[in-house]
Parts: sequence; structure tokens; C-alpha cells
Amino acid sequence: MKFDKVFLSSFLVLFVLISASLPVQAAGTVSVIPPSTVNAGDIFTVEIRAAADKFAGAGFVLTYDGKVLSASKVETGSMLSGAGSYLESPGNSIDNKNGKIKYTVSLTGGATASGSGGIAKVTFTALSAGTSALSLSGTDAAPYVLVDANGDPLSGVTITGASIDVKASATPTPNITATATPNVTPTLTPTITPTSTPIVPTGGNVSVSVPSTAKAGETFTVPITATANNFSGVGFTLTYDKSIIKASKVDIGGFLSSAGTVLESPGNRIDNATGALQYTVSLTGGKTVSGSGTIATVAFTALSAGTSTLDLSGTTAAPNILVDADGNPFTGVTINDGSVKVEAAAIIKTATSVTVSSKIVKKGGTVTLEMQMSLLNATKGISADNRDISWYIDSTYKGSSKTSTIKGVSGSATYQLASSDTSALTTGSHIIKAEFKGDDDLYASSGTNTLTVLPSVGIPSDTTCTAGWPSHQGGTIKLNDNNYACDLFEVTNSGLLALAQEAEDSCLNACSNSGAHGYCTSIYTMSGLSSGVTAEKFKKCVALYEIYALGPAAKYMKDYFYPEICCGGDCPAYGDCASSDNGKCSCQGRTYGSKAKSIPCQGNVGQPSGWASDTDMSKNSCVFSDIPAHASANIISTGTCVDYSVVVTTLLRMSGYSKTEAYSMTGPGHEYNVVKFPGDAKYTIIDTVGNYPTPYRPSNTPGTWFQYCSYLSGTSTYTACSNDAGPTSCPAKSEIYGCT
Repeated sequence: MKFDKVFLSSFLVLFVLISASLPVQAAGTVSVIPPSTVNAGDIFTVEIRAAADKFAGAGFVLTYDGKVLSASKVETGSMLSGAGSYLESPGNSIDNKNGKIKYTVSLTGGATASGSGGIAKVTFTALSAGTSALSLSGTDAAPYVLVDANGDPLSGVTITGASIDVKASATPTPNITATATPNVTPTLTPTITPTSTPIVPTGGNVSVSVPSTAKAGETFTVPITATANNFSGVGFTLTYDKSIIKASKVDIGGFLSSAGTVLESPGNRIDNATGALQYTVSLTGGKTVSGSGTIATVAFTALSAGTSTLDLSGTTAAPNILVDADGNPFTGVTINDGSVKVEAAAIIKTATSVTVSSKIVKKGGTVTLEMQMSLLNATKGISADNRDISWYIDSTYKGSSKTSTIKGVSGSATYQLASSDTSALTTGSHIIKAEFKGDDDLYASSGTNTLTVLPSVGIPSDTTCTAGWPSHQGGTIKLNDNNYACDLFEVTNSGLLALAQEAEDSCLNACSNSGAHGYCTSIYTMSGLSSGVTAEKFKKCVALYEIYALGPAAKYMKDYFYPEICCGGDCPAYGDCASSDNGKCSCQGRTYGSKAKSIPCQGNVGQPSGWASDTDMSKNSCVFSDIPAHASANIISTGTCVDYSVVVTTLLRMSGYSKTEAYSMTGPGHEYNVVKFPGDAKYTIIDTVGNYPTPYRPSNTPGTWFQYCSYLSGTSTYTACSNDAGPTSCPAKSEIYGCT
């Protein structure tokens, strides 16, 4: 029937379209094998044979002389039928008027055949004596006759035709001729002679029906609907935006499937790489449908937000999509395209929580800030790693870092705060903030904690000294004799800075550092650091460590340097010295270091009067005088009350105490210190001379052996205080603990 042309045409068109992009298979032969002898009136078969590997179908055209031969049927050859289930095209035809046979057959289910054998056999009747060529050629979809399981044509196939000689009957009587003509003509007329010129079907419409919207990640269907009369099959191409939607399958619409048996073309294809699909389907047995309904349904998955057009067009065999039962394409069909809008998927986010660690850093030091982000009721597969974290100090943005798994904890992040950053911060408490601004998976969150910036030891910012002894800088002060402030209070000396750094490290490490003196733990508690770190507590801890290192710990200086007294002739009145020590730099009852003992008792040697050299002790003098702080602490490691007091003031000034917070104070016959500790309302008197056992008593004087407050009256000041800034007025009596 002519109806079967729709399958053949669509099938071949799809083969042509697909073959343009798929690899071509190669090599083989196809031959026409006729019998050797045929007489007029004989019924005989011609075999079409193939020799090839892994072919799954064949499509050929066989032409012959219709005056000599008349074909009656074509059957599938044993090579294909023996390989599995097969499908003959309903568009196969025999045209005896024009001497032409069209035949297409294919294996199903991906089966293939290899080797050699018959792919088809044609039954002929010899009409009259003569010679007929048997010319074999391929089709549009199978130009070399054979195709593989993907519908791709095999290339390089050798196609060999043949010819057949029909001899006159051996006894050509009238009876034979008379009986042959009616026998042949009636049985062959339905196949040989097509119907008269077909009536071209017209009218109808085919439309793409789409949902109003779809969401990314969802699947949805697009029905293809048709309204027309007496159509039997469809063939269409649908193109779409491959970045927005993805096709997964095409199902036959109920409009066709409910009308009878349908046949889908094995060449139907979905190509998401280019965003196109091709589909051909037809009713069998000459059935048709009329009215409106769904001819196919396409399933899609929405990939991303956007709008995709859905452009519908026909095929080569069905340029207007619809065909009638004879395979004739409809004309005048209205084709309505569509489009689908894909919205972004509904975002299901996970809540987060950020925890920031508190940190302590010395001013001008570096510190690693740390945070950890936790997921609350996290969706499976969601991780806290590789998320951007912004870091702030007191609302000032410092930089960013990404979370990762650190020491087995996911969602962790660190940020290195440079020395330039901490140098710009004041000592005290600051706010660390780590902020996660949120993303497609996670909600935003932030956390804060405290960054404590501790005072760092060094040259005080409010000093005028640029060098120590013997620079002769600073104002003139009188303790035992007249001296320059910077020669005694050497706030720039590196050796003294090392002592201040030891105190700083001991407080910073809770006395765990090697070399911390035995009073460190008590001082750590006394300063309040054991209950929490603040800049004020730290500053007090450093000062107390230095005070006790000169006091009972006897780490920086030891004993009292009585030889200075003896050198002046006052030995019997002091310590364990003997009268024989008078006039000498000696005190027989005391033990001092070799450098201290090697200083001679001689007159003034320079400025200060008792110190002239750090390396040659013979150039110095044991005369009762003042010597530089570095000489007392780091060379002879002893001294008188003036020397102890000068070292205390110098170390405190290097440890963050301003020039109005730490002084050496001169009383009648004694030198000690007054210090204003952080958080205190008043000054505290400090006395470390000779490793005094109670150099510091909170809110009180060090002890009763000396009348520290007796010479202070009311609120009047006593002008006997000094430091590297020079001489200054001492705090009023009312401003000193224990003196009211």
C-alpha cells in the first residue's frame, strides 16, 4: 500500500540526518544472484546476497524490464531473519509498471549479522522472451545498501547487479500464451499498478503545548498536539536550548496509539549536545485518525533558569509534519512553536553558626586568628569547607580566607594578622569578627571574640633619650652626685631590654618558659592573669616580675654593694664589713662577683663619677656614687639603693609605663620607687634594695623599716623624683597608698 511510504520516507530521512554526524562503517559486497536459465512463463526467485560484518539492515532499489519480468513479492533473506527479530518497512513497494522494487528491512534490539548470505529474495514471473538487466542501488538512507545498528550507512560496499535472459517457451502454443496472460495480469495488477494520482491532503495544525513555568531541577513534559482529518503518521524535528532544558524521551501520543498499531522509526533520535530531537511514527494497516489529540509527548529536565524556545518543524518526508495513509505529506498545516520559562530552583539553605577564638598578641607582634563554622541541620552532601570568610578588627575589614578541614575539623579558617596591623592597635581589648556572608547553600552568620593587645617592651615612646651612657643626654639630676638622666636611666640599652623581654615572656607564657624566676607563679596570680588576660593585668604582671627579680628572687642584682660605703670610710656602721675595710672597695663579710670585687677605691673617674669603662674595671671607682643601670644589672650585678631604684625605673619605663607612672624617689638617706599600676587610683611605693623580701604590698608601703611617708606633708609635693625625663615633682602624699 502507498500508506507505507511514510515509514520509509521518515526512516530514510532520519538515517540521512544522523549519518552526517556519526562515524561511517566500511567494506562489504552486495550482489544480485539470478538463476542461470529462465523460460517465458516460469516463476523464479532472484536472491540479493551480502557479505559484510556487523550490519543490521538493508535498503535497496532493484530495477528491471517490466515487459520481460513481473515481480510478485519480496521476502527477507535468511541471513537477517536468522539473526533475530526484524522489521520490514511498511513503505516497501513493487512497481511492475516502471520495473522498480523498493525494499527496506532492519534487525531490532541492536542485533547485527556478519558473514555472507541472503538479505532478500524477489519472486518474479517471466513474461516474455528477452533480456532484462537487474540493476541494484542503495537508498537515500542506505546509499550502499547496508547500514549498522545505529542506522549509519556502511561505506565502501561493492554493489553488483546482473541480467537475465528469458527464452521463448520450448512449445510456444497458443494455449500457453492465452492462459499465461490472464494468470499473470490479474494477480500482479494490485502490486504492479499504483492507484491513480493521489489527492493531496490539506489543512490542520500542529502545536507545542508547554507548562507556564518549570523550576530548575524539575522534570516536565511537552505534548505535541495535532488537529486534522484522515492523517496516518507524523514526522517532526523539535529544537530547544540545550543549556536550559534537556530531553530524555519521546512517547507516542494517545491520539495515534488508540487508533491501532503504530510503528516508530528506529531512526528516532534525541541529541542533547545540539539541542534537537527527531521523531517519526505511523499507524499501520492503512488506518487514519481525525480530530484533535496528542501525537507525541516529550519529557524534559529543566537545567537552569532562562527561557528556551521550542521550534517545531517537519522532516523531508513530512515537511508539514502530517502524512496520510498513502504517505502523502499534508499541505496547508499551521505549525505553532512554543517556549518554556525555567525559574531558578527553590533554594533550601542550611543555617550556620560561627565561633571565633579569643586571641592575645603583643603590640607589634603577629597573631593567627581562628574561627570554625558549624552547619545546623545540614542537607546531605553540603560541606562547610571552601567558604569565604571576611575578617574584621573593631569593624575595620582586614582581609579574607577560605574554610577548610584543619586538624580534622571542617569549616575551619585562619587569618594571619600582621605586625603592622597590631602595631596600629592600642593596647587593650579589641573585637575580632569573622563573617560568612552566605551563598547558594548556606545562610550567613558571624561570630566575635576578644583580641587582647598587650603592651610590648621596648624603648618608651615618650622618652627624649636616643642613647644611654655615655651619651650625656637628658636633664641633670642629683642622686648621690650630679648626672645626666639618660646616662643612668638607660631606656635604650639592649641588654636591659633583654631583661624586660624575659619578664614579658614569663607573663605571656604563664611562667612556663625556661628561666622564669621562682616568684613568677605567685606574681601571675597576684596580677590577676590567672583569672583572665587583659592588657592591664599583663602590664602589671611584667612590672611585678621585674620588681621581684630585683627583690627577693635576686635574679638581676644581688645583695647590697657595701664596698661603696667602706670606700668612703663608713664600714663599721654597715653590714658585715670590718674596720679594716675602711678606705677600700671591700667588705670581708660579703661575697660579690669578680668584676664588682675588682673595682678599685679611687676618686672620681668620669661622669658618672664612679663609672668609666664596661670592660676594664680598674678604670672605674668604688666611690659612693651613681652608676648606669646597665652596669648595675648586667656587669657587677649589685648596687646600693640608688642603683636598685634606677634599674627598677628603667625596666618599668621599657615595659610600657609612662614617664608619669614610674619614678625613682629620693628620701632622707634612701632611694626607692613610686609606681602607678594599671587600674590603681594611687601610686605604690616599691623598695627592692638589697633584695628586700617585700618589695610590693598592695595599697600599702613595702614595710616599716624606713619611714617612706614621713617627709611628705599633706598634699604638698617633694621635688626628689626622677626618671629618663629628668627631675620632676613627686606625687603628693595623698596620691600614694599607705601615706594618708
